[in-house]
Amino acid sequence: MENKRENSALRSYGQKVLSRFKEFRVSSTMDKIKASVISALGGILVGLIIMMLINFQGVIDFIITLASGKFKFDPNTYIIGSIVQSAPILIAGLSVAFAFRTGLFNIGASGQILVGGITAIYIGHLISLPGPLHFLVALIGAIIAGSIWGGITGTLKAYFNINEVVTSIMLNYVAAHLVKFLSRQKLVFDLFRSQTKMLPKSATIPTLGLDRLFPHSGFDISIFIAILTAILVFIILEKTTLGYQLKAVGYNPLGAKTNGIKYRRNIILSMLIAGALSGLAGGIIYLSGANATQIRVQINIPGEGFDGISVALLATNSPIGVIFSAIFINFITQFGSLVEGASTFKKEISDVIIAVIIYFSALSSITLYYLNVRKRKRLKHNSELNKEGDE
Repeated sequence: MENKRENSALRSYGQKVLSRFKEFRVSSTMDKIKASVISALGGILVGLIIMMLINFQGVIDFIITLASGKFKFDPNTYIIGSIVQSAPILIAGLSVAFAFRTGLFNIGASGQILVGGITAIYIGHLISLPGPLHFLVALIGAIIAGSIWGGITGTLKAYFNINEVVTSIMLNYVAAHLVKFLSRQKLVFDLFRSQTKMLPKSATIPTLGLDRLFPHSGFDISIFIAILTAILVFIILEKTTLGYQLKAVGYNPLGAKTNGIKYRRNIILSMLIAGALSGLAGGIIYLSGANATQIRVQINIPGEGFDGISVALLATNSPIGVIFSAIFINFITQFGSLVEGASTFKKEISDVIIAVIIYFSALSSITLYYLNVRKRKRLKHNSELNKEGDE
């Protein structure tokens, strides 16, 4: 009898938690946009203040140089190129955001990118297939490899309750050493350049003539793949039962369990999907036509995985918001090159600005919380006024 009462109480508690979760998930999109914009503008403002403190005259000279037209500004390089080259960090941001939305912190995106990248390179060299089919198979291989690597973290979390932050960051270094070993194999190794060989044209992501239409931009279809992926992730999280269950498990595991949602399965599935997204980012980095990167024989953890964290934070973990935050972060990076070419500042100043934006992005959730509190107070006040008016 007591067991029945306990089960009934647990079920009732779980239903309350899930109902709170439903209320929590319906947050104002406009409030999220406000929080992100405030964070971005705050980061830029502080970054500019830092620049002025370092070298005030340098900032003035930079503005004069741009205004006078002495510096050659190529829109294909600085605008179109920034948008196209944001594809990898866009997808890495989706990976981090997806994990965040399901209650996990995927700090191992860089390792998943490496594993996905080396898999894509091996498929590119091992298999001979016609045109688009070759790059698609290589990209699918990258997705599967990244998913498996992410699944290791999910399994350890689900069955042994090992913190995913610890395992995923350690797996970054395991991936780096593994990729160093694999990249030195005769099949893919370029002895003279001490890096992986150039891929055959059929294995690279098609440009469809966009690189000729926008010279110096490195335009290919990777940015379209990234945007479609963001839309797909949005649909999974917001419009499917699977997405609801994954978020419910992340929000309150006990409440999810008592309502029949499989905790372990969903934890593993969440990291499998997050890993698959990072693997896709790795495939795009190493297969992306004019922007393709070779893996150098050294212990090197790609920065795109960590950039994905700032992208996700700035977007408040919104899949659609990630599209804009990734492009914005990449614009800031390109701004560093622009500053170096038109002033005495080094391009690393963009890293300083991005670092400040990351701190402000981390505060965006707090900003969003206070915006929601103010909104509730305003609604409550209006409700009380309406009641008084009725009386």
